[in-house]
Amino acid sequence: MPNDILRRLSLSAFALALANCGGAATNTPEAPAKPRVTKAEDVTAAFAKAGLKVTDVTVVTDKTDDNQLLGRPGQYTSKVFFYDARHPKSAAEGQGENTVEVFGTDADAKARHDYIDQVTKGVPMLLQYQLRQGRALVRFDKEALPSEVDEYRKVLAGLDTN
Repeated sequence: MPNDILRRLSLSAFALALANCGGAATNTPEAPAKPRVTKAEDVTAAFAKAGLKVTDVTVVTDKTDDNQLLGRPGQYTSKVFFYDARHPKSAAEGQGENTVEVFGTDADAKARHDYIDQVTKGVPMLLQYQLRQGRALVRFDKEALPSEVDEYRKVLAGLDTN
């Protein structure tokens, strides 16, 4: 009989300890979920919501894609062009234009990043900032200043791009 009482007390103590562990975990505040990115428009919308100077956003379609890569195997699934109001659209074709491309996989985004890096390497006129996170690749015109690109980098880091 005393063993039966000890066993019940032990089980009760174990159950109480387990309940307390569970209670502590449910009271712990969770980090807010990062906004999910499924399209390039989601990225520019997040930039604008964060107060960045996004303007003149143009959604690219398979008919307007100058590279004819939209939706092709291993290429971007969505793309937008945008400007930063600190570097407004100029009369020169594409000058000041920035790009967001979203891919089906991280590997496809990395391959595009690496390709652009290789093509522009050593040609100062073509060099541009590229920010890649997960499936998203953001490219900036050479007019963008390092401090401005850092503002975009911080917002991009807060997005779920996987």
